[in-house]
Amino acid sequence: MILILNEKLKLKIRGITLFKVMLILGGIIFVGGFVIGFYQSMNNSDAKHKARLKVCISNMKLIEACCEMYMVENENAYEITINNLLEKNILKTIPKCYSGGKYQIDLQRIKGRNGKMETFPLVGCNKHNTISEPFLCKDIVK
Repeated sequence: MILILNEKLKLKIRGITLFKVMLILGGIIFVGGFVIGFYQSMNNSDAKHKARLKVCISNMKLIEACCEMYMVENENAYEITINNLLEKNILKTIPKCYSGGKYQIDLQRIKGRNGKMETFPLVGCNKHNTISEPFLCKDIVK
């Protein structure tokens, strides 16, 4: 109840209407819905996992492109490490997998279209597998 003083200093008792109660409850529910939605979006681990996977795939593509540049400069490269790429200034910094994975580079030899054996880099992460052969990748993001 709300007590109101009028001009003659008499107390008037005035009740709360049903409309005011419904209006206040509606406002609380409306604000509560935003708070719950915001909280759920902040704790969405699936979105974080997909974002980390996309960054890891991007890093693997970068390392693969750097390996191909290294192989163009060094035709008889039988082993490539990330440190080799850093020493030749092909790669500026070591890319980081935000899921805690480490990148490794394997050189694969396959028979090319012209029948000659060709070498290509196969870059992988111990958390997300490889991008060069997508059927091996555990989590493919499209």
